[in-house]
Amino acid sequence: MENSLDATVSSFIEYQNQFSSIIEKLKEGHQNGRFADWKGVITVNGPVIYQPEILFMGINPGPGLYNETNYRNNDNKVPFRILTGDSNLYRDESVYPLSRLVYRSDGKTIALDWFTKSNYCEGSSWYELKIKRGNGFVENMLKIICKVAFGLGKGEFVKGEKPEWYDTFGKEIMFMNVCPLATDNLNQLSRLKKELGINEWKDIVKPVRTLVRDNIKPKIIVFAGISAYNNFMWEDKGDQIFDIPVVIIDRKRGYNSEANLSKIASEIVERISQ
Repeated sequence: MENSLDATVSSFIEYQNQFSSIIEKLKEGHQNGRFADWKGVITVNGPVIYQPEILFMGINPGPGLYNETNYRNNDNKVPFRILTGDSNLYRDESVYPLSRLVYRSDGKTIALDWFTKSNYCEGSSWYELKIKRGNGFVENMLKIICKVAFGLGKGEFVKGEKPEWYDTFGKEIMFMNVCPLATDNLNQLSRLKKELGINEWKDIVKPVRTLVRDNIKPKIIVFAGISAYNNFMWEDKGDQIFDIPVVIIDRKRGYNSEANLSKIASEIVERISQ
């Protein structure tokens, strides 16, 4: 009999398989010069976790992996990061070579994408917060995580020192998007969906909601933006769904002030602790 994590991973792979026909259509069209807005497929930004302490949910991946793939040559190669195999190993399954993902000391699970070296200045680690230009979102999410950890009594974050909770609480954080199709912005995502003839509820929202409700079962969902909240919640607006509390990070101008990030973290701690 499968354990809970193995069952969650199997269900996640089944969830991914629902996009097979869309991906094939994208591949075929891309070879013929169509779908110029499409920047790849990323189904999960780190390990799949059963009952994570926090599930962060964005609206869709940005162009970061695409830019990394095409860094030296403007080849317009479209990358894929898709979970394969079982719970013993998560690996990057790009069609094209990418920098290696960072594996944890157990040699089995990859780190949350926000912890990986590709986000930081050369020679630095995530806890030094020497973020590469353009990675302000990553820095803000890490600050929220550190503040939440402190609020939960797991210790204070000290810049330049890896916290003790990194291999405990840090392993219990998952991040994925409502839609796995990468674009530069939401206008491009809307245009791409229209070109593909996607049914928003049937093809995108219902599958991810079912996965979260029946298999991932997080303690809390934190939406990284109002669009992510609106799309995932659909008509079920409120401060919880499936008996899971939800928090929205409103990424309006000025949201990244220390005071506001602390306020967001306090709300997450309060909702987790209820």
